[in-house]
Amino acid sequence: MKAETYRLDGNFIEPSIGVLWQTCLDLKELLRIDVGLTTCWKQSSDDTGYYRDAPLSWNLDMVIWDGSLSAREDFSIFDFSLPIQTCSYCYVTPRSSFVPESLLPFKSFSLQTWTCILTVILVLYFSLYAFHRSQWTLFGHFYDARERHAFEHASAAYYLYSFLVVGSPSQLLLGRFATGKILFLVVSFFILIIITVFQSEMTTLLSKQVRYPEIDTLEDLSRSNLYIQTTDLEASSNFLQGNPSFESLKGKLTEGHFRYRELWLDYMKDLNVNISRSLDDTPDNMSSPHDGYLSRLPKRVFDVRSNLQSMMDSDAFEMTFSNLGSKYRSTIVVEELFHKKLRGKFHLVKECVLTYPMVLQVQKNSYLSDFFIKRINAYVEMGVVSQLAQTTELSLSPLNPSDKNDDDDDDDDVAPPPKAFTIQNLQSAFIGLIIGWILSCVVFGVEMVVDISKSGRASYCWSLKFNDPPTRSEFFPSSRNIRITEFIGHSFLERLDLSEKKEEPR
Repeated sequence: MKAETYRLDGNFIEPSIGVLWQTCLDLKELLRIDVGLTTCWKQSSDDTGYYRDAPLSWNLDMVIWDGSLSAREDFSIFDFSLPIQTCSYCYVTPRSSFVPESLLPFKSFSLQTWTCILTVILVLYFSLYAFHRSQWTLFGHFYDARERHAFEHASAAYYLYSFLVVGSPSQLLLGRFATGKILFLVVSFFILIIITVFQSEMTTLLSKQVRYPEIDTLEDLSRSNLYIQTTDLEASSNFLQGNPSFESLKGKLTEGHFRYRELWLDYMKDLNVNISRSLDDTPDNMSSPHDGYLSRLPKRVFDVRSNLQSMMDSDAFEMTFSNLGSKYRSTIVVEELFHKKLRGKFHLVKECVLTYPMVLQVQKNSYLSDFFIKRINAYVEMGVVSQLAQTTELSLSPLNPSDKNDDDDDDDDVAPPPKAFTIQNLQSAFIGLIIGWILSCVVFGVEMVVDISKSGRASYCWSLKFNDPPTRSEFFPSSRNIRITEFIGHSFLERLDLSEKKEEPR
């Protein structure tokens, strides 16, 4: 990916050789010239040649410096072109844990979707109950004892079971009415979509390990229960000024890791002083004198190391990265500069606090590096490196980013955090279900009105003819196959007309 660059022209007075030399010893690969923590530069009015207070883009990746290097002792000038690496002041958080397989089914849909599915089941249950009781109340006296017994023991839960599990409507309720057929059709359509989506999502989730979502914004970091380890509370608080989550993030800042680290370094200094004494106490000639002395250190030393490791496993850290690295890297393995066994795997929070140009950087094997190395060696021979060395507190984390990978955690077998299906993704299923449910209610009401009016008319005609209400066997010769409306509206009236025609000759 092409980096966004900006070019500056000017003269650059010889940098701090002490900082350059110390950085060279630490990194081994790159020569870095620390130019200070400045958010922007411009060319000053004097002859120093420094650039300060010039506006730079927030997303700027590097600045190309075309200029000359002037040596003080022999007034020699060396022209150069250097990239100024733009750095970001960011946070790293411990990698999120894996989602237990027992919870994976609940990750297929969002909480709102699961709530809507449960609501659909409850509404379907009460709808079936209402249809069941309404039909029983209106037409219960038309059924014989066996069918009444079946109605009394067939609850709405049984109808719901027939819908969702058996996949067939109940004959007692839905066999006669169009209401049940419409409701069964739309519910089947809804269930088919939900089951298909659920099966496809579970196939993806069970094929690889799944982590919980990582923290990628400062707002998410402020809502988390993570402490933020730093080496300078005041500087870290100043960096957070103006952030909407300033108060919450400021309350999470702590120097616990830095204090424990200083305590460990004190023990390491004591180790270097007494290293000769540990040679005689080493039982095995092949053993390291370092290990022999560590075995005799107080137990609290190992408690300090365990506390340091626990902080790396559970707390967030402030770190500085190149702007390119903060954009295109997410997983970072970091280790203590003074103890390589203290390592952890972190996730880089994408939203950084600020971006600034920090270092002039040049490859170690380039022609320009030879010039700097010769210049550094000359200062070392003169014995003035210690006088020129400047200790800086700009790097607020004692951790060193590394490209090493943990053998125990292979990211190739880890799936990205699951994207739960929301209601917007399942609009067709829910809209179809709502329309079908409303239509079934309307049709049920229409059928009830029509059947009640027809049954009332038939009963009135029967009472006028025979002065006796109809029995179940006379009114419904085949109740399972003949609908109420057809029998009352057609069969009974035809029989009534035939009987009247037979009486006319008399």
